[in-house]
Amino acid sequence: MLFYDLSGGKLLRRISGAHDNICASVVFRTGHAWQALSGGLDGKLIHWNYNKMRALATFHPARTSTPSQNQIVNPRFVYGVECDGSGNRAAAALGDGTVAIYDLQTKHLVQELHACENMVNAVEWAPFAPADRALVLCGGSDGYVAAIESSVDVSSDDVASVCLPELRDVVDALRVRGAEGTEADSSPMLKLMCSSQINSIACSSDGRVYVGDQGEDILEFNLRRTHSAGAART
Repeated sequence: MLFYDLSGGKLLRRISGAHDNICASVVFRTGHAWQALSGGLDGKLIHWNYNKMRALATFHPARTSTPSQNQIVNPRFVYGVECDGSGNRAAAALGDGTVAIYDLQTKHLVQELHACENMVNAVEWAPFAPADRALVLCGGSDGYVAAIESSVDVSSDDVASVCLPELRDVVDALRVRGAEGTEADSSPMLKLMCSSQINSIACSSDGRVYVGDQGEDILEFNLRRTHSAGAART
């Protein structure tokens, strides 16, 4: 892994052998100087002090006591990592279609969210969500971005009950008429339909979600406005 100072254009740190396989994602820990997290195809999520080039903690999402059939085809490699606004929780996008949520203070796995049937390789925390109702956005090879509220029991079958108030209007509208480019199914999430495999997700504080997939366009969704739930292309 390489860490650069963009203001001076200099290489700050090089951590060799950080992972036993491809390092697929690196993110800075919000609000914590000299700290970062990385995920790789060795199935590890590593919390770093990159100034001292030392691992503070290593998580092993690839190890699970309840392996599924899906993991045979799609191992739980870490394809994407993102920290929430507090810097205390990290979300890891895994190859078996789940997102693992870790508490970086206690060093414990706190939740796993089932997002899709195949690989998840992009994940983002929604900055427009209330502090007590965290919303995770993730996407992968199935061509959908799933919006899941991580602060509730994801075994619920009621989609609207686990969405933010702003998203409930969207879900209710979908049930009545079906908004183009958006899908709500029986799972506890809102799904945004894209063109192909999701590579990257970014959010703004006003509820806009930007998605990069395999196509040439950047897709924009507005989750704050029911009539704009479909995608715009830029």
